[in-house]
Amino acid sequence: MTGQIFLEAAEISTLETAGTVLVPIVRTGDSSGRVTIQYGTSNQTAIAGQDYVANSGTIVMDAGVTRVLVPITITDDATSEATERFAFSLVNVDSGALTAPRTAQVAILDNENPVVDPPSPPLVSPFDVRLVDDYTGFAQPIAIEFSPVNASLMYVAEKDGIVKAVNTVTGIVTTVLNIRTQVNNIQDRGLLDIAIHPDLANNPYMYAFYVADPADVAGKTGNAGPDGGGNRYSYLVRYTLDASSGYQSVVAGSEVILLGGAGRTLADISGAGAIDSTSDLTARDSELLANGTRKQDYMKVDSRSHAGGSIEFGPDGALYVSTGDGASFNATDPRAVSVQDLNSLSGKILRINPLTGDGFADNPFYVQGQSLDANQSKVYQLGLRNPFSLSFDKQGQLFITETGWNSYEEINSAPPGANFGWPYYEGGDAGINLRTPGYRDLPAAAAFYTAVANGTIKITPAYRGFSHTSSDPGFQVQAIVGADDVITGNIYPDDLVNDYVFADYSQGEIFAVDVNDRQSIKFLASIPGIGPVHYKLGPDGYLYYVNIATGAIGHLEVAQPGVLAPVQPGTLRAEYYNIALTDLDQFDFNRLANAVEDVTAIQKPSTTGAVYPGGPSDNVAAKYTGALSVEQAGYYTFYLRSDDGSKLYVDGRLVIDNDGVHASTEKSITLSLASGSHVIKVLYFDGTGGAQLELDWSGPKFARQDLRFDGNNTTLVTNDIANLTQYLNGSPAGSETFFIDGRSADYGWNPTADNSGYVVYGPTGFDLLYDSFDFIRFNDRTVSLGGQGTEVRDIANVTQYLTGTGSNDVFVINGRASSYQYNALSDGTGHVVYGATGFDLLYGFEKIKFTDTIIDLSGQTGRTVDNIVGETQYLQGSNAADTFVINGVSTDYVWGATQDGQDHIVYRGNDFDLLYNWEFIRFNDRTVELV
Repeated sequence: MTGQIFLEAAEISTLETAGTVLVPIVRTGDSSGRVTIQYGTSNQTAIAGQDYVANSGTIVMDAGVTRVLVPITITDDATSEATERFAFSLVNVDSGALTAPRTAQVAILDNENPVVDPPSPPLVSPFDVRLVDDYTGFAQPIAIEFSPVNASLMYVAEKDGIVKAVNTVTGIVTTVLNIRTQVNNIQDRGLLDIAIHPDLANNPYMYAFYVADPADVAGKTGNAGPDGGGNRYSYLVRYTLDASSGYQSVVAGSEVILLGGAGRTLADISGAGAIDSTSDLTARDSELLANGTRKQDYMKVDSRSHAGGSIEFGPDGALYVSTGDGASFNATDPRAVSVQDLNSLSGKILRINPLTGDGFADNPFYVQGQSLDANQSKVYQLGLRNPFSLSFDKQGQLFITETGWNSYEEINSAPPGANFGWPYYEGGDAGINLRTPGYRDLPAAAAFYTAVANGTIKITPAYRGFSHTSSDPGFQVQAIVGADDVITGNIYPDDLVNDYVFADYSQGEIFAVDVNDRQSIKFLASIPGIGPVHYKLGPDGYLYYVNIATGAIGHLEVAQPGVLAPVQPGTLRAEYYNIALTDLDQFDFNRLANAVEDVTAIQKPSTTGAVYPGGPSDNVAAKYTGALSVEQAGYYTFYLRSDDGSKLYVDGRLVIDNDGVHASTEKSITLSLASGSHVIKVLYFDGTGGAQLELDWSGPKFARQDLRFDGNNTTLVTNDIANLTQYLNGSPAGSETFFIDGRSADYGWNPTADNSGYVVYGPTGFDLLYDSFDFIRFNDRTVSLGGQGTEVRDIANVTQYLTGTGSNDVFVINGRASSYQYNALSDGTGHVVYGATGFDLLYGFEKIKFTDTIIDLSGQTGRTVDNIVGETQYLQGSNAADTFVINGVSTDYVWGATQDGQDHIVYRGNDFDLLYNWEFIRFNDRTVELV
């Protein structure tokens, strides 16, 4: 690897009198190796030989060098003329990675006719926009999909041929598919997109579009070898996901090629895969047969780019597939004209049956009596160069981002049967069709333009076109990518609903266009370097992005300036302690405070005065506790600034650690919060010198603001005091809460014997709550005391004989379920639960709550037996629901019926167990039903 190579600028201007213009090529990342770079020029309005001297060749970037210059000679003439342009392109590199921008427009400013650039829209966003990385460490991620049956499961496609599943709650990543050896991964080629069938439960399919390496590349080198740069073809493949793995693995041997099946070996490719038609235009069109007809079911990629490769389910249940022209991105390539041939699959939007790969009889170019498998039967739209992304709005309107050549990037949207005009047209905007320099001079162009003029062929102009040239009106875009979805829901400001998000990948600029008003285009944000390549609306309503350059996947946060954050009901309880600390762990914040007050915000700006009213100015600690009421589920960012140390806890979990002696320092965290109540706690200390503590937040639709409470506190809170038995009488006014600074799993609670109150007990003793106490609030949750049954905590090494008192009695064990067994008693009157610390008998209890799961006992009537590692167990089940417990994850094991069909075997490696008449296997991550 010798770095990423790209052009320093997408636009360069030079005076006609300058004589020479220098085009800079730069490299980032690894610079330890030598790189040979192939480049070339091509005409636009400037003509080689008249306005400049054509220059195509190679230049060497030696080891340690990160920037080289290519000189191009400019010709001065005496003619008064408008600004003229030619294109300079990077074609290939012999090592490293060629990235964007790879094409620059060189403008020649005429000295006889000076040009004054018109004003362009400022890159100023009307919103506050943040890109928040949620998951990192992926290797060139290029696309994501969310499971339609599991909102916490996200599929990630990596460009080299790996598909991974991410549990968005636990962060666990598993490999779903590995086809690295089948994918040609060079430059813009690779695994380009995936899709998940929307009816996954009945159609458990994942789809992948990739550029293929035939099996016979093995043992070859160069262009014809693995990941070689020679011509290839692409596939759309359907895989069956294994439901028993939670749709996180592919059934072996289930792959079905839906599109591109005519490509099988190097012999099916022009030049047998050894020719790179990006720059060598002598090879024939790979999909063209000797008799001049097109191959059936073949998707050519006669270039290191231009495969297209976006796949998206439409609201009609059909699968839509974008294909590129498969031609050179660098030169006027006569093979690109195949996009205008309905018998070619190149440069099209295809609409197919996701189960068979056939077209539909209602597709616009289907002919009565024609096979649905025929290429023409699958064509939905045509005339595209490299359609990189597809999206549908709520009305089923299709939007396409079309990667341009030298002049324009496009967003295309039109009804079935539309022809967007490539290669004879590219751009412009405002309903104008511009003829493409280079391609307009091909032999076939004249007849095409005549057909357009007489109405035989109708060309659909771009929904919006974006010039590469900064002097043209409007925003400029150099390398367009777009979202899979149009923004809906209530997460984003109203001004963005029904907007289609697109971006300039090479410049890191993000925009949005209204799908109902093409004139409404908004600049959203600009990020340093190369931007994300893929955007997908998640089940939570956020737009997620995929950054191929950084390996990160995250979400877009957009707030409307002036929108106020929701004011919280009630107050925060502030408790102050006169104590000298150097870090927060030195002090027990459960002790009695020197002073207590209710506050409506944690906003103590820097001061050398008293830290709290009537208190000292130095050597003070504080604890703030309260309940945060979240109405709209979503991502919330908390900002904690302090001098000296501070910590923020949400629902008992430390989320910001800003501890220690230091000057004013801010730290932040972005959390996904469900709607409802969340317990927050802030710990703080000030040593000597200035004191400061501030807590801000931002969330859906609102930018960073103070976290404020309204002061209308109808909830009375009494704090637990560790190691002290409290006899507390509640107040009938409002609601009364007993707050324990701990996790609920460490405590138990149940009514007193006379039902006049509740006893709550844990590691620091017990307390008695009488009269109007309504809630016990822990750091992780709040428990209602009104008719909710009993929670009783397990006592290690003590056998407890317990009888439930209500309809929701819970036995709490501080341990994982895999460390215990639990069975119904033989007489059916209760249950026994036992583990390393003894056993307990439960009568009338509905649930057992472990630290990792909650077990419903209402249907638990059979046996529960633990696996013994390294020992083969032959186990006979009962006539009830029996469960075999394995302390491990399901992906490490295999199970199935024995050959006689009378029982089941479960094994990992050489270890196995036989289960006779057994109903369930319970792993740490899931429970499998044996049928």
